[in-house]
Amino acid sequence: MQYFLIQTDGRGLNWICILAGILVLLFPCAVMASTPPVQPSLVFNISSQLPDPGTPLTLSVIWTGHATYNTAPEQIIVEIFSIPDGTRLGALPVPRVNAAVLPGDTYTYRTMINNGTLPAGTYMLIATDPLTDVISRQTITIAPHNDGTKDLLKQFELEQQFYLISGVFFFALLCLLAILIKPKID
Repeated sequence: MQYFLIQTDGRGLNWICILAGILVLLFPCAVMASTPPVQPSLVFNISSQLPDPGTPLTLSVIWTGHATYNTAPEQIIVEIFSIPDGTRLGALPVPRVNAAVLPGDTYTYRTMINNGTLPAGTYMLIATDPLTDVISRQTITIAPHNDGTKDLLKQFELEQQFYLISGVFFFALLCLLAILIKPKID
């Protein structure tokens, strides 16, 4: 250390800076934003894995996350796929049950569907948080009962298309109204 202090031509200061730079590079340092925020988790439950014909299925999802990082969605989307051939039968929304935050930033989502909606077979149900794309999966087997109706599963998608098309028509009508009123204003 005295070697660096005795010299007056500045080379000692250069060596100290070089050694300090090497030490800084060798020691890891923490950065506040170096890790992404914690993703929420979904726990997906179905009332019965082998439901009796005619009994309703209760789909419940528990969303747990940190309110400071993630916003809880208003609904969880459950997509239904046929396991043997992999075809997508449709999707349905599962609305939030509780409006207030429970301890630990936990929300509950629940809906009931008639198992007669689904034809007989084995299905994969995938619950998805639409804001963070966190998923949870469950399989279910529906006993033979009838052909089932897929209208309920298509209803959610048809509603989304209706809102989109009605929004486009509303915008077009507003533009037409503005074009018709503009000459009268001038």
